[in-house]
Amino acid sequence: MKWKRDAGIAFAIAAGLLFSAGCGATDASPEPEGGGAASAAVAAVAAYVSYEFSDEDTDSSFSGQGASTIAFDGDRATINGAGVSSAGGVVTVSSAGTYVFSGETDDGQIVVYVGKNDVVRLVLDNLSIACPDGPPIYSMRAGKTVVVLAEGSHNTVRDAASYTQTDEDGEPDAAIFSKDSLTITGAGALSVEASRLDGICSKDVLAITGGTIDVRAVDDGLRGTDGVAISDGALTVRAGGQGIKSTKYEEDENGELTEGFLLIQGGAIDIPECFEGLEAPRIQIDGGDIDIAASDDGINGAGSAADGGTAGAGTAGQIPGTRPGGQEWDKARPGGEAAQGAGGAPGRPGMDAGDVPDRAVMDAGDVPGVEAGDVPDRAVMDAGDVPGVDAGGAPPAQAMNPAQGMAGGGGFGEMAQSGVFLRVTGGTLDVSGGKDGIDINGDIYIGGGKIMISGQSQGMEGAIDLDGTLVITGGDLITAGSVTAPGAASAQNTLVFSYSGQHTAMSLIELKDGSGEALLAYESRIGFSVSAFSSPGLKDGETYAVCIDGEKLADVTLSGATTSIAQDGGGYAAGGAAGGSGRGGGGWGGAPAAGRLLPEAGGIADAA
Repeated sequence: MKWKRDAGIAFAIAAGLLFSAGCGATDASPEPEGGGAASAAVAAVAAYVSYEFSDEDTDSSFSGQGASTIAFDGDRATINGAGVSSAGGVVTVSSAGTYVFSGETDDGQIVVYVGKNDVVRLVLDNLSIACPDGPPIYSMRAGKTVVVLAEGSHNTVRDAASYTQTDEDGEPDAAIFSKDSLTITGAGALSVEASRLDGICSKDVLAITGGTIDVRAVDDGLRGTDGVAISDGALTVRAGGQGIKSTKYEEDENGELTEGFLLIQGGAIDIPECFEGLEAPRIQIDGGDIDIAASDDGINGAGSAADGGTAGAGTAGQIPGTRPGGQEWDKARPGGEAAQGAGGAPGRPGMDAGDVPDRAVMDAGDVPGVEAGDVPDRAVMDAGDVPGVDAGGAPPAQAMNPAQGMAGGGGFGEMAQSGVFLRVTGGTLDVSGGKDGIDINGDIYIGGGKIMISGQSQGMEGAIDLDGTLVITGGDLITAGSVTAPGAASAQNTLVFSYSGQHTAMSLIELKDGSGEALLAYESRIGFSVSAFSSPGLKDGETYAVCIDGEKLADVTLSGATTSIAQDGGGYAAGGAAGGSGRGGGGWGGAPAAGRLLPEAGGIADAA
């Protein structure tokens, strides 16, 4: 669907026009640092995401006066109020308003079916609900469904491994599923256990503005087809697939991308187990505290296969490995291939078309559904396991010929995807990937924040891998792993350093100034042979010491916006466009370990 202008949602490619993002009283997205020619150059590659959180998104208050109450007790539901009914354990909300749910049931379901412009507020006040054959919370039609976590409450939502009623696209497919806009807010706690596929899903925009939310999902943790917007809250996500993602990639009549975004303005996000942590065509991080450990890419930005991407098993216009309808679901995991549905199309295994019994009120004229079978075994990793690559003997770093790479951005000769970007203007990111720490099939703009990344140091992977242009005008960046060289629009000095040998996970990486003060410091999560450093404190012509575990390896004098050098003083090509990978040597590291931000590193943070 196209964006509804009256919903306050808009995108703009910054081609000389930069506009701000609003969130009630939230500060607007900052202008690029650097000014003058640098700002003009940045505008050519940087785009903004703008999403306005409404009062309905952020208002977690509710009054018992005028609200209907529903108390579950086993297979019974006691209702006090209008606009809601119960039959066979299914509670159906049929009018706009506020509904307060409490109690416990192992065989219940909450269904919302109201006018297409109506707003429904579902207040969860110490509710424990499980459904054996469908999503426990299912918003089938509404203008917006707002789930409010009552202050001090603890709520649990659990689904089963198979649903008896799904449509031709295999939906619903999440423990909390909405066909329209969905918001979660409040000051309570919510635990979601998703055994079929996804944890929380909106077919429109999924907004998170509060609450303590813990999600464990067989496939994806949080998914907003059109977009995901997070302004506050404490989220912990463990997922067999993507942690948080938006997958829709659609161009309007002007050829501009209008859907598919991930916006993070605040909150604490911890994704300790996942295939990929964050994924969307357009990703913007303006704030928040984000920690990701992924077995594949920590942050992944990809767009349409028809726009330079790889369709894989999907069809043209879909993100690789997509579900029918363009929703990604099961990329090939390490040790396995993407599952195929009937006729070889991407789909879910064990599903046969056929008429199935109703579980909840359905839209008039429903087509026959799909009978869900057993989901393949993709259990979430045990607590304490950290995804990553197997440890192994890594070859020593190989000397690089500067002609092999060409500074100025560009991945391995691949074409950048139009409209795909990552933009970081604030917050703290601690990201590790078993392959790439950050992999963007377009441009990356870094204008602020504290960014620590662990990724590979050789081959087709890296701490930062992109197919467009990397522009750095602000913020603190330090990596354990290779980085594509920043482009000419970068207004902040960057050092890319190739070590003479492989260093192990949990090595302390430091860049110190002439007085011995650590400007940047980071404990790596995987083995590495290349690091990148960038900070407002780095000055052209000044000398800095690169240290590992307190031992100085080399003094480096910065020369120009990007200094790329090997430990032995030879040339090093930091990333490249056409003409070669430009990656340094090194080997495959071990599994990511628990990286941390060092409080003593005054140039990067004050928090552990």
